[in-house]
Amino acid sequence: MSLSESAKMFSDDDDETWKLLASSSEAISNIGQRLNSLASRFEEDDNGSTYWDQLVSTITSKGFQYSNAGMGSLRKTNSSVKAPVAFESESGKQHLEATSALLGISNDRAVQVTLNALRSIDSDGSQFKSLLGSRDLLWKTLLHHQQQRLARLGVLTECLRIEQDTETSNHKEIREFLDTIDSAYKDEDRYRGLFRRLLTVACEPIRSPNRGHLEPAKALRADPGVNLSMDQSWNEFCGLVSHELRMQQIREREGSMEALLVLLYDRINGGVRRSDYALLLFAFSSEDFFTKSSNKLRDRLTKLAGLVVAECTALWRVMGDSPTW
Repeated sequence: MSLSESAKMFSDDDDETWKLLASSSEAISNIGQRLNSLASRFEEDDNGSTYWDQLVSTITSKGFQYSNAGMGSLRKTNSSVKAPVAFESESGKQHLEATSALLGISNDRAVQVTLNALRSIDSDGSQFKSLLGSRDLLWKTLLHHQQQRLARLGVLTECLRIEQDTETSNHKEIREFLDTIDSAYKDEDRYRGLFRRLLTVACEPIRSPNRGHLEPAKALRADPGVNLSMDQSWNEFCGLVSHELRMQQIREREGSMEALLVLLYDRINGGVRRSDYALLLFAFSSEDFFTKSSNKLRDRLTKLAGLVVAECTALWRVMGDSPTW
């Protein structure tokens, strides 16, 4: 395998990109390349969600107008690269099938995510063969993937904040990155790609993994690991994975709500319209975000929802708008 092919087996560390943006006041080398690469993975996180279409259908039935067009693709077409030979073994194939099913990604992407997860915990590759084919490796891959998904939301939020200061380093690259995502979906003459993606993550109903997501992992070895015990039953493993996926969706909700606040403050193309406001209200109310809760995470979402709605009301630009709803 050539050096260039080997490089394609790994993706940029989005958590590292987030930390660089959050901590550095100087220009970051190759940030444009990092952000372009991240955009395609950000699209992949959508996992074919139909939530937005359902939301638009709901408000149009109430008399509002909103585009029902699909989201334009952000992905770059890359030629497939031959995976390391270990993945051609029976245990390697079982791992890829289980990872692909659980995370909702292609086999090529499952190879990439697995190698990135291993790189973060096994720098010299000494554990690879012993872990391959085990539920412990699937668990480590899942946790790494979840961390990277959350980091991508963090990068987006940080870019939205940085963009407000036109004198900041890498402003051009950051603006181009945000424009790329925003322009992937248009409502009339206004870009709404960022709004669509963030509102979907914030309000899409919590999903539990089904049998199709979990069943391929049954063929993996129940080796002991940090969070897995030798005598752990299949049902206990499924419960552990289901709980982690649920908590991840809650974490992502919080991250996307914070990004929405920054987006609506200044960035949203053409200002907030009545139809945008209607989408927010229907989405928030469908998930009971306006109901006080004793749960700390839930209570934080309620407060963020209140801030978003208040901000929309304060920044609602209706001067010169047509009476279109």
